[in-house]
Amino acid sequence: MIPTNLVSPLVGELGLGGVGGFCVGYSMKKIAKIVTAIFAIGFLGLQYLATLGIISINYLALEEWAISMFG
Repeated sequence: MIPTNLVSPLVGELGLGGVGGFCVGYSMKKIAKIVTAIFAIGFLGLQYLATLGIISINYLALEEWAISMFG
C-alpha cells in the first residue's frame, strides 16, 4: 500500500503540470496562427502591389532569404 502523504503531493504536482502544459500549448498554438496570418497578409499585399506594377519582386532573392531564415 502506498502512503497517502506521498501520493497527494504527487497528484497535485502532476495536475498542476498538466494544466500548465495545456495552457502553454494552447497559447503557443494561438500565437503561431496569428504570426502565420500576419506573414500571409503581408505576402498577399506584396503580391497585390506587384500585380498592379507598383513594385517588382525578385523571387530568386526572396527564395534564398526564405531558405536562409527557415532552413
